[in-house]
Parts: sequence; C-alpha cells; structure tokens
Amino acid sequence: MPTPTTYISCAASHQSSATSRLLVCAFDIDRWMSSNRLKLNVRKTEFIWLTTRQQLAKVDMSLQLKDQLVVLLDKVRDLGVILYSGLNM
Repeated sequence: MPTPTTYISCAASHQSSATSRLLVCAFDIDRWMSSNRLKLNVRKTEFIWLTTRQQLAKVDMSLQLKDQLVVLLDKVRDLGVILYSGLNM
C-alpha cells in the first residue's frame, strides 16, 4: 500500500502556519485511516522542506504526531524517488 503524501507550499517565513496546516492534514489522514481499520505508522512518517540552501538555513521545525516527534530530514523517498531538501540530484 502506498504511503499518503501531503504537500504544502509556503515561504520560509510562514513555517509556523505551514506546520499547523500539516498537522491538521496528518490528523485528518490518521482519523480517516482509523475509520477504515488502518493505522498510521508515525515512526515511518517522514518530513522534508524543499527549498534553496539559503532558505533551508532559516527553517527550524519538527512535527509532533501523537506521541512521536517527526524531525526535518535532508532526504526522503517517495514512490521510489529520493528527494533532497536542496532539490539537487
């Protein structure tokens, strides 16, 4: 089963509102999964900020889902493709 992927676009200066929006999406996904007898595995949840190196230096955030802290990663895998935070290959 493919993992749910959520994307939000915003400027680095709006990271707190983006975090709030991401958390609402994550809780909605978790609620939907629970209602369909599925379980969101927070330990496998990944979080990345795609931007330039200069903007990435301004970002300092993590997400608290359930009782787990989801930290910002430099790279994630989505549908077999590795995405790097600086959008380089």
